[in-house]
Amino acid sequence: MTSRKCSFEETAVIARKAIPFMSENQIAVNPRNYHIWYEYFQSTRKDLKDELDSLLDAGKPMDERTMEKIYEKFFHHSYEDDEREKKIEEEIKVINRVNRDTERMLRPLRTGLSELSGKTEDYSARLEQYANKILGVSQQEAGSVLKAISSDTKDAAISNRSASERMTVYAKRIEELNYNLTRARKEARIDDLTHIANRRAFNESLEREVKWATKVGKVSTLIMIDIDFFKKINDLHGHQVGDRALSGVAGILDRRSTQDITVFRYGGEEFAIILHDSALDKAIEVAERSRNEVGGATFEVGKAEIRITISLGVSEIKGGRSLDNSSRMADEALYLAKESGRNNVKSELEIIKAGC
Repeated sequence: MTSRKCSFEETAVIARKAIPFMSENQIAVNPRNYHIWYEYFQSTRKDLKDELDSLLDAGKPMDERTMEKIYEKFFHHSYEDDEREKKIEEEIKVINRVNRDTERMLRPLRTGLSELSGKTEDYSARLEQYANKILGVSQQEAGSVLKAISSDTKDAAISNRSASERMTVYAKRIEELNYNLTRARKEARIDDLTHIANRRAFNESLEREVKWATKVGKVSTLIMIDIDFFKKINDLHGHQVGDRALSGVAGILDRRSTQDITVFRYGGEEFAIILHDSALDKAIEVAERSRNEVGGATFEVGKAEIRITISLGVSEIKGGRSLDNSSRMADEALYLAKESGRNNVKSELEIIKAGC
């Protein structure tokens, strides 16, 4: 069941219940958590309300891990998640297939090498016999021995050449399998709709950045992005137009991509940008440029055109700040940007200044 549409007055009433409750229970006020408790106080999701009431009655802390589990269970499993799971399954299948194919190719290679080794040992043994035989023999007998040596040497050369050709073929096949495996792994981290890095790639990249920042004592930055009023686009123009809008925004954001700047589709109408080894002021500058470029673009809807704006939250990725805290700070800055009228950029500086 999805939430029903509320009037402005109803939304305000629910917000006045949800936000104080979250503050009293030390629940971080970010878009994800607000979504959960908005639905709770709207009382249209009995399954959600029952589970949260059960946790509250048991005195369970409403920490980030608990909220993440609730969100994933009740809201975040979508067609995109199914597609992502399918990609992971496909990657595992490819890995297993590569392992089987490699084993199948290595089997005759091992057999060939064993045969070659045996032939080489036989040839070496025969050479030793010829060496012993050639001592103290007549010139005529020596000629016969040399002919035998020549014949055996030719046979050994043919065997070596044949083995070498087989090994070249096997090496080429293994190289092709490795290429296919690498491509499959890469595709499992690409969003089908926008063709930029997906949520899985984001999670892996953020984890690497946190480890790097902690190890070297430097700072990277994270920008969380949300398309303003995206639901209205879908409601007014349909999901196909919404998909084109998502692809268009992704294309504009992806212009920022460099070796040290990566753009991701986080999920739904949300995007993220990770800037490696980048100060907060640089990330804010990138966020402002991205906001201006998206806001200045037009998106075709049949014969008409629409304009889209985005809200952005910026935070640091640094030592001493956990993976969850890095993304939470950017989420809170994004929430502040939307609460401040949308189509703007807020950073963790405003969050810290406000004492949040």
